[in-house]
Amino acid sequence: MNSKKVYVLILNWNGWADTIACLESVFQNTYSNFQVIVCDNGSTDGSREKIKQWANGSQKAVLPEEMPAGEIGLCSKPIYYAEVLVKDITNENNIVNTPLIFIEIENNLGFAGGVNIGLRFALAQKDFDYVWLLNNDTIIVKDSLTELVRTMNADASIGICGSKLMYYDAPEQIQALGGKYNKFIGTSSHIVEKKGLLNIDYVVGASMLVSKVFIEKIGLMQEDYFLYYEDLDWSMRGKKFFKLACNLNSVVYHKEGASAGGNTKDKNTKSKISDYYSIRNRVLFTKKYFIEYLPTVYLGLILTIVNRVRRKQYNRVWMVLKIMLIGK
Repeated sequence: MNSKKVYVLILNWNGWADTIACLESVFQNTYSNFQVIVCDNGSTDGSREKIKQWANGSQKAVLPEEMPAGEIGLCSKPIYYAEVLVKDITNENNIVNTPLIFIEIENNLGFAGGVNIGLRFALAQKDFDYVWLLNNDTIIVKDSLTELVRTMNADASIGICGSKLMYYDAPEQIQALGGKYNKFIGTSSHIVEKKGLLNIDYVVGASMLVSKVFIEKIGLMQEDYFLYYEDLDWSMRGKKFFKLACNLNSVVYHKEGASAGGNTKDKNTKSKISDYYSIRNRVLFTKKYFIEYLPTVYLGLILTIVNRVRRKQYNRVWMVLKIMLIGK
């Protein structure tokens, strides 16, 4: 099984501490045939230097005393890395064999934009079977990748396989096994019970093993969302040709919303930027795929306005109205 090559693709934006903790767990996983691509999405917090220092062994990872995934410890250093310029990512003659590949992106391109940089690099390398999209605010159990590859190898018709996502700060509680989409109001919700996987609409983007065949046929992620709904859009396009799956033995602990301030457990703590894109992309996705349901989605947004008033988030009322009136 380890003969199948995997690129582990991690996007960092102003979150170096989370990223290197994630990397510690990734480099101790039981699957051997992988390389890691870290795309830095225009960070301004010194992330680029910190991650390189970690790879060289001079910056220790900040790990909690009790890891939810068990004691992962610290992996051996140095970890050799190569730096690839964005202008060179599609150069087919630029073969990179180091365990870690670091791509510095000048500006924040959003989630899909940053991920697509890494995907274009992988496609130019032509040496992989799968790409594992993994959020930087995660810690993996050691056999998580092995289990994902096992599922994909067993059924070539599966295009994307997700993990059992657990809350990092409540490690016994399931965060998501997959996702459901409500076209009437344009919102998505997490599946937390196994029976819900019989009718999955999308694989949650925090952990997605995607086949090369899927990427070549369906294309890259849609960049117009910037944040949120990219995983739903990708799955929506892919479901016509591929199955979606979740391996319940692939366990990933997710901090959720570490970069953008999104939190499904407590809506009151959601940042304004997270709130904006989740609402704006609700409308954008509906216009793309379910235009006939736009009236009911707008009715749902009226309830959203009521909720923002109830939470005393008065500055967000105009934000929602503006999205409804002009779409942004």
